[in-house]
This record gives sequence, structure tokens and C-alpha cells, in this order.
Amino acid sequence: MSKKIPFSIPAILIFLICSACIPNSISLDYVLNDNANNIIIIENEPNFRIFQNKDMLPWYLHYEVYNNKGDIVESFITSRTAWIRNLNENILEIGVSVGTGTTQVRFYSIEHDIFSDFFLSPFLVKSNIIAEMRLVHENKWALIFQDIFVPTTFLKEFYLTNLPSTISPFFSIVNIEYIGDGSVSVTHLSGDHYDEITTVLHLFP
Repeated sequence: MSKKIPFSIPAILIFLICSACIPNSISLDYVLNDNANNIIIIENEPNFRIFQNKDMLPWYLHYEVYNNKGDIVESFITSRTAWIRNLNENILEIGVSVGTGTTQVRFYSIEHDIFSDFFLSPFLVKSNIIAEMRLVHENKWALIFQDIFVPTTFLKEFYLTNLPSTISPFFSIVNIEYIGDGSVSVTHLSGDHYDEITTVLHLFP
């Protein structure tokens, strides 16, 4: 996953917008009736389904996540660009666009039947490790690497220097790539000319 930086947006505005965009779940106010051909299937997989209900405006799509018992564990309707996809055989990624170049993403472990917290425009590093620019201690921005589902098992903070002063640090990360041996390559903007530089960070000993 990677982000493009279209323009400067104050950090506080980002979080206010995103916090209001999608709830954990939206209750249905109608009963689906597959036999009545009331829905149009967009995508149908063992653990999720995306479809359109003919009783609703055509730009609204319905998203459902199922556990291995077939129970609905997540359900929402949105007119925004959204997706559900398999990261691998055990993890689903559930995302919604919440603004220019910004997404809100949540993950579901099929094996353990648990959801992650929400992440804002995260980067998948490897396996269960996610990276996200985040406001931390004393409102300082840090690049956070953590376990997707259980951050207490792995969480590291890195503070990048010489980020542009004219845009939010949130938009300064261009790309993150795992390069092996416990290390990641982080490409970010530097200085007010927005030069791209690459830094190698070591996550594991």
C-alpha cells in the first residue's frame, strides 16, 4: 500500500473527518430476500459479500463479513469507495475512502474471529505487521509499527527528521517496504522542496 500527497490538510481535520465516516457496524433497516431477486451480487467469497440492494439508491453498496460459521460479524452500507479483500487465507482487509488520498482500514482474522482497531491509511509491512503515521506522546508524530491484532505483542515508534513544515506529517510517508532481515525501507518527503529520501529502519534484532 502506498499514499500520494495531493496537498496539505491540517491533521486535526483528518481525524475529525475520519472519526465520523464509518461506524463499526450499521444496522439494516430492511430484510434481504435473495429468493425475490432483490439484490445484485457484486462479489461473493466464503467470508465476505458485496452487493447492491435494488430498494436503495444505486450508488450505495452493502458490505458483509462472515465468520467460518456463516454468521455476519460486520455489516455496513456506504456510497464511498470501499472494499473487502483477502490479504491472505486468514486475514481480510476492510477499507473505506474517507477523503483525498486517505483511507480508513480495519482487518479481520478469519482464524481467530477478531477484528483489529481502525487504521488511517496504513501500510502493510509483512504478515501481521502494520505501519501508520500517528500522533503520540505530547502530540508528536511518529511512524508506528505494530502487530495488527495484538499491539501489546509488538509495537515500535520511530521519529523521522526534517519532514516538510508545510504539510501534515501524516502525508509525508510515500512508501514502506519490507526488505528482509527484520528491516524496512521507508521513503518519505524531506524539507520544503518535498525531496524523496529513503531510510532503512530495523524492526527486529
